[in-house]
Amino acid sequence: MYDPVDKRVTDALTAWRVQLDAGISSHEALVHCADVNRGELSRFFGEAAARTSKGDGIRLVLEPLAPVLSESERAILAAGWNAGRVELVLDDVIKQRETWRITRGQIMSRSAYSLLTLFVAAFLAPFPGWFTGQYGLPIYFMLVAAPLVFIGGLIYGAYAFFTMRARAKLYDPTGAPLPPRTTDRVLLNIPVLNYIERQSSLAEAGTLLGGLLGAGTPIVEALAICARSMSNGCYRESLARVQKRAAEGDGFTASLKKESENLWPNEFVALVGTGEKSGSLDGALLKAGARARDAYLNVISKLSVILPAFIYVLVAIYLIANIFNLAFQFYIKPIDDALKEIHCLPPWIQ
Repeated sequence: MYDPVDKRVTDALTAWRVQLDAGISSHEALVHCADVNRGELSRFFGEAAARTSKGDGIRLVLEPLAPVLSESERAILAAGWNAGRVELVLDDVIKQRETWRITRGQIMSRSAYSLLTLFVAAFLAPFPGWFTGQYGLPIYFMLVAAPLVFIGGLIYGAYAFFTMRARAKLYDPTGAPLPPRTTDRVLLNIPVLNYIERQSSLAEAGTLLGGLLGAGTPIVEALAICARSMSNGCYRESLARVQKRAAEGDGFTASLKKESENLWPNEFVALVGTGEKSGSLDGALLKAGARARDAYLNVISKLSVILPAFIYVLVAIYLIANIFNLAFQFYIKPIDDALKEIHCLPPWIQ
């Protein structure tokens, strides 16, 4: 059921945020979110509100929202709640969900015409072969289905992968960050995807850590919270090491420099280092996070242009293959057979 761009959920979180600004308690705000929504979403927020009235801890309060909020989103909300700045992290979660919505919207809107072209081409390309009797109706529908199933499978597979990843556990029952999964490492080693994953993780880390520090959370505690909240396990593992060094008295920037440059690029570390020296580490982290988010959106925007071109290439290949097949059956093969009959071809070709 989880959908990172479900507008109803984002609107409910926005309503919660607005009511907190108006001085309404989180319990009353959650009750209001339950009242203004319908169906299961209303029930989820209603159960969360009921748990606040019992005095349950934030993790128990957010458990009923697990079907509509990812593990990462709930971890971030819990961190803000415990730091006394749930408004701040609500802003971050809402902004991230809006980023995902814009990203999906760009890709879908720019791919719509190319997907429609593919759909039409799937029916038209093999039509001459069926019309001329080269093959029957079952073969025709198999040829129609092949490209549609291929593209549909890619789209569904990508959606299922990212949804599954968004709902994956980030920490164990003791609160310790879980180690990286294979997919976490793979995404950081595939060209293009590694850049997207890195910028997304840097935006996540910079925004959350900067917000927690700005709310007055000690850096050791803020790093521990951030380590539990990162979607990518390699970053969880790295921040756990940085948190351990910080607890031993090391500086934040110095600790980051000891980590892989593949995770923490020099420009990110340099910006954070400037902020730490000037006494405005929280502002530098927020700025670095905003830069990473802009870079992420920029590359997604470019990919949303490349993806339709890729689909058009598939359409062209499919059409050309069918044209060559038709030409072979009706022109090349009859000529070849005729030449063989009159023995005009060398023996080794016959």
